[in-house]
Amino acid sequence: MIAFITIAVSLLTWSGERANAYQLTDDLEVRGTYKMESYFRLPDGTRNVFNPATETFSREHLDHLMSQRNEFRLDIEWTPKSEDWGPYFPRMKAVVQFRPWYDSDWQLSSEGQGRYQQQLWSYWGNNLQHPFTGDATGNDPVFREYYLDITPKNFFFRIGSQIIAWGKSDGVYMLDILNNFNLRNPTIFEEENIKIPVWAANMNWQPWVGGNLQLLWMPQWFPTYWPGLRLANNEPVEGGYHDWTYGVVSDFNNFYNGQFGFKVPIGLHTPTVRPQDWIGGARWSDSRGGLNYTLNYLYTYTTGYIDYPNTGNFSTATAVIREPHRMQVIGGSIDYDLETGHEDIDGTVLRVESSETVGDQYYQGIVGNPKYISHWGVLMGVDKTILGDYLERPVFASVQYWHDMVTNQDRCNNCGADPGNFEDLGFQGSTSGTRGVYKSLMTLFMEKNWLEGDIVITDFFALYELQYHDWWIRPKVTYKYDDNTTFALGFNIFAGGPQTPYGQFTNNTNAFIELRRQLF
Repeated sequence: MIAFITIAVSLLTWSGERANAYQLTDDLEVRGTYKMESYFRLPDGTRNVFNPATETFSREHLDHLMSQRNEFRLDIEWTPKSEDWGPYFPRMKAVVQFRPWYDSDWQLSSEGQGRYQQQLWSYWGNNLQHPFTGDATGNDPVFREYYLDITPKNFFFRIGSQIIAWGKSDGVYMLDILNNFNLRNPTIFEEENIKIPVWAANMNWQPWVGGNLQLLWMPQWFPTYWPGLRLANNEPVEGGYHDWTYGVVSDFNNFYNGQFGFKVPIGLHTPTVRPQDWIGGARWSDSRGGLNYTLNYLYTYTTGYIDYPNTGNFSTATAVIREPHRMQVIGGSIDYDLETGHEDIDGTVLRVESSETVGDQYYQGIVGNPKYISHWGVLMGVDKTILGDYLERPVFASVQYWHDMVTNQDRCNNCGADPGNFEDLGFQGSTSGTRGVYKSLMTLFMEKNWLEGDIVITDFFALYELQYHDWWIRPKVTYKYDDNTTFALGFNIFAGGPQTPYGQFTNNTNAFIELRRQLF
């Protein structure tokens, strides 16, 4: 907290004139921003951690400082006057985002995950140890996005490291899996801060206004970055040490590290940049009669690694191969802004997103053998600005319903107890952590501005899972000190059982503070 106050006071003394002086030339723009986010655990709790050296569990006290990430962001945009080069040169723009960060939590905390700095530091401490790839895996690099935009008439091309959004949903992802996620902290809302950039050729043709055909080519696959999946000498090095290690990951790690009296080595196979490993996609979007729609197809991999036992069964496995599985995602989305002439209905936006995923892998039964499945997802959302007749600044509200249903699966005769169910994120070796063929949840989001100049912003998010009966509630208040500086205070509150996706984080209920300052 002392460090936060010191930084805040220092940045507030930075001159406002300096903060606005970023237009270096007519075609070169540079912006510098500092961001700090600190998360403080509220409950005073303990946890069981497996020690691979002694092959025993121990009870440990949790730390209260969960994260204190300091980040400097430098955005450079160059828009050359290509029309001066000749009549055949299209408009272009080059963008580079330089974003070094450092998490001071590891120097300030000696309990909980802070006790395991040796195992965690090289992956979660900063991205300065490997300047060009970021951390040891390359998922959060110093040079985060860098691309060239080329815009001939009726075309748009973006080549380079980038984030590509496909979905129309918030917080639930079915079509929008072109960029997998860095789950160092799964409560972060800003997608640009948790999505992993991919190198891609993003090619678009616009035959008419509103119509767009997008073709994507991605030569490299980045997996979703789960805390706990790092390996050294063919064994997990993180166990369940990280504050945000999901129960199912910790459970697998403990098994591999000798929980049952023997260790299981892991071999890692990652897709290369060879042509047979490339990822490709196509998307058509258009508008008809006020209805916006997309048709999507993606030939890709599972969003994360899948662990395959060498015997086909974890009960008898002597080794494991960790690799992704090829899958296809076919779907689409629509949204429609209602205009009926009735003031209570007009302005309501209806959203629907749906996909069939073919070739995915779910861990099935209490033993958890990976099985080939297809599953159908649907998300329906309603967005509306409400209370406009009663408040000077109305409230924006959004409600979403999402479900995932397994539509085709391999039979499982060696999955142990509960063979009709699938292991989920909270799973820790019991049927109470499995899900059925059908899984669903609902979300609510509300936002409102306050005071002259909209200097205070409040938002509220709640998620409830209908099968697991667990909760995630996130209120937040943001104060705009001036045009260049904002402060925020928020809470992440979890409730539910110890083997449910969100209930497992009950002891992770936290308060967080954020500071953002545009420096120039």
